[in-house]
Amino acid sequence: MLSNNKFIKNLETVDVSDTGGAQISREQRQSNRRKKCKFTKEHYKNTSLPWGLRSTSPYERYITFDANRIPKQLVTRRCLCRGCINVATLEEDNSVISGPIPYQVKVMKNNETVKETVYAGCGCFIPKTFDINIKKPRRRRRRYRKRRNRRTC
Repeated sequence: MLSNNKFIKNLETVDVSDTGGAQISREQRQSNRRKKCKFTKEHYKNTSLPWGLRSTSPYERYITFDANRIPKQLVTRRCLCRGCINVATLEEDNSVISGPIPYQVKVMKNNETVKETVYAGCGCFIPKTFDINIKKPRRRRRRYRKRRNRRTC
């Protein structure tokens, strides 16, 4: 997958083998939290940039490295903005959110086949919101009439 050295020479490499499969700590998550989107109108007019940076949901690629995994290197993506870029104004729109698009990859780890989540890119999603002022409609009770026996003798 990563045989093209020209493709991977400029990518950041993150070593995940030393964590032992542990979750990322809260401090690391907060430091990795996405800040305000740094892209401007001139940024999108620059066609020499990779298309992942000129997307409506910009992302960057990086390599995860695990010495105990086959393949040892996997390319994944991370979103750079919280919101998506409005095509008309070329500014960040926070009414929609930018989120990663996951997919599962089968890898060998400790002579077992396991699935790992890798992100293919980032997409724009409408956030789930709930209006607390909306009342549920009341269900109408069905009234059942007693059937009269209409038998005649």
